[in-house]
Amino acid sequence: MLNNADDFVSVIDRKRNLVVATVAVGKNPSRIAITPNGQFAYIGNTDTQDLSVIDLKQSIVVATITVGNEMSTIAITPDGQFAYVVNNEDDRILVIDLKQNIVVATITVGSEPFDIVITPDGQFAYVVNDGDDRVFVIDVKTQLVIAVVKVGGNPLALAITPDGQFAYVLNSSEDTVSVVVNFSGDTVSVIDVKTHAVISTISIGADPIALAIDPDGQFVYIANRTDGTVTIINVKTHAVISTIRVGAMPSALAITPR
Repeated sequence: MLNNADDFVSVIDRKRNLVVATVAVGKNPSRIAITPNGQFAYIGNTDTQDLSVIDLKQSIVVATITVGNEMSTIAITPDGQFAYVVNNEDDRILVIDLKQNIVVATITVGSEPFDIVITPDGQFAYVVNDGDDRVFVIDVKTQLVIAVVKVGGNPLALAITPDGQFAYVLNSSEDTVSVVVNFSGDTVSVIDVKTHAVISTISIGADPIALAIDPDGQFVYIANRTDGTVTIINVKTHAVISTIRVGAMPSALAITPR
């Protein structure tokens, strides 16, 4: 658990539901990513503009990596080889070699990159750029941008289906023309990962803030903050099948495992 004001991480034993260690990190920790093998945690410290690398077995910091301004997201490849760090202010992605804990590449992307998701096969990294309504696709093997996809207005988040076939991009306001269909209001752009092209644009509720895909890859859930609703999309048809009213101002989503 990140303790933002106190600049440390609390380690919780899940069996006993007890804090078993506290680890001092950089100033204002606000992001966390854990390697697939569960050995290390990478903590993004906003004020010191660095990553603290924690050995989870020993609960100690073993490395500190400078990453720069306005860090918004950290994503780790499925094989645990690289971490991708989004620098929102600098419009770039830093690639970190996790064996050496050093920056090995810097990739320029669009304006105000906000979110990054790596495909399940580890082949591509999809970067959402809030400032220019585009998604940049990075080839993980070459660390090069291989496609730029125009989506809806103010894209905030992205999720990829477990089979790696589709990417769903959450657009907080549709102020541009989609590749396929133009809707007014808030939308989801559906990208075919094989072709890196938008194949559908779906109208959803007002002021969407979060989305998640169920582990079976059948449905996408979107929390609409102003509406106080959750929109459910069928992945097979790319169509809204239900809208559920929940409490006021929903802000996050989580789905139970299979």
